[in-house]
Amino acid sequence: MQNASIENDAKHLIDHVSNLIINFYHHASGHSGVKYTLQLTRQKYWITGVQSKVCNEVNTGFDCRRRQAPVMQQKMANLPEN
Repeated sequence: MQNASIENDAKHLIDHVSNLIINFYHHASGHSGVKYTLQLTRQKYWITGVQSKVCNEVNTGFDCRRRQAPVMQQKMANLPEN
């Protein structure tokens, strides 16, 4: 996109539209992972640099980070002697 012979405003618009497309397929897939969102996006659209954009979408969303977090275990304190 840096070497494209179009105006800078059009370049940013294309980037914004591609982010909206990725966001749509990520939400439509039920906040699934990177590979499935890539698959859904590539069925209809060819976006340059899509994998890094999808990774960014999956890793920055609150719901996705919460779902993919490791399972935590509660730490218990030592019991008293009696």
